[in-house]
Amino acid sequence: MKQALQLRMGQQLAMTAQLQQSIRLLQLSTMDLQLEIQNALESNMMLELAEEESESSVNFEANIQLTLEEIELPISEISVNEIEPDIPQELALDCDWEDIYQEALSQTMHEFDPEFDTEPTRQQSLTDYLLEQLLLIHLSERDQTIALAIIDAINSDGYLTQPLMNLYQDLTPQFPDLDLEEVTTILHMIQSFEPNGVAALDLKDCLKIQLLQLPESTPYRQSALE
Repeated sequence: MKQALQLRMGQQLAMTAQLQQSIRLLQLSTMDLQLEIQNALESNMMLELAEEESESSVNFEANIQLTLEEIELPISEISVNEIEPDIPQELALDCDWEDIYQEALSQTMHEFDPEFDTEPTRQQSLTDYLLEQLLLIHLSERDQTIALAIIDAINSDGYLTQPLMNLYQDLTPQFPDLDLEEVTTILHMIQSFEPNGVAALDLKDCLKIQLLQLPESTPYRQSALE
C-alpha cells in the first residue's frame, strides 16, 4: 500500500455554559423569549419580574449582552475556513496538496471575480491575415506600397476586384517609372500567401494558382493545368 502524508485543517471552540445559554436565548423569537422567562419565574421562587419589564416589550440588547470579554474567544481560535476556499480533508494517494489547493483557489476566483472570464476574440479578417504575412517579408517602400494596393483590392472571398491594368494605372501617378511587370511580380508574391488561391482574378485563375503550388510529382497535376 502506498503511503502518503495527510494534512487536515480544523477548528475548536470551547463552549462555556454561559456562552451556550446566551447563544440559545439570542436565537429565540419574542414570543419564545417571553415563554422562557415565564417558565423561569414559575420554576424558581427567588425570581420575580420587574414592573417596568412587565409593561414593556423585552429588549434583547438590554437583557442579553454578549461582549468579547464574556465570550473570551481568542483570535487564534478563529477558523481560516471562513476566508479560504473549500479544501478536501484528505488527499488522494496519487496527487499533491498543491494541486488540490490551486484548483480550489482557481474555482473560487472564477466564482467571485466578475472580470475573470475573458472576452470573446474578434474574428480576423482576410485583409488582416494577408497584412500579417506581408509584414514578415522585407520589401522596399515602393514594393510595399504596390503590395498594399493589391491587398486593398482583394474582397472577402479572396478575389481581386479589379483588373491588374487598373491597379497599374492607379499607381503610375505615384511612381511614374513603374512597369506593369513590376506590379505582376508583386501580385504573384501575394498569390503565394495563405489561403491558397488568394488574389486570383476568377475561379479559373484560383484553381491554377492552387495547382501550381502542388509538387510537380502530384498525379494529374499537368493534365489539370492544361
